[in-house]
Amino acid sequence: MEVENEFRKVSGIVKGYDIPKDGILVPYVGLKRAVITDSYGIFCLTVPKNNSVFIEIPICGALTIREIKTTDNNVIIDISEIEKSTKQILRSKQNWNKEKNKLLPILINIYNSTEYDRANNEYCF
Repeated sequence: MEVENEFRKVSGIVKGYDIPKDGILVPYVGLKRAVITDSYGIFCLTVPKNNSVFIEIPICGALTIREIKTTDNNVIIDISEIEKSTKQILRSKQNWNKEKNKLLPILINIYNSTEYDRANNEYCF
């Protein structure tokens, strides 16, 4: 069964102490999908146009959740500023806990579609 979805590209960078972090795994929360940062700390996400998604970033040995909203085009994750972003991380975790039961089945369906595979190849490869 084919699902009709529209997608968009979200670019991001993971850095710490002004140094790009390469080889960082950036998984989608609740999905068996992830991207990895390149040698410049840059990653690319293909996300549904009309749905938020959540990603996990390893910071100081712990995974932190970050919400990618429908309005986000670029994401900067500075692991050296974890203390400054605590409120955002907490808000993202609260949003995920509130939305996951409704959102996760939708996202699983979307990310298992051939439309996603095509869009991901177009946007991020």
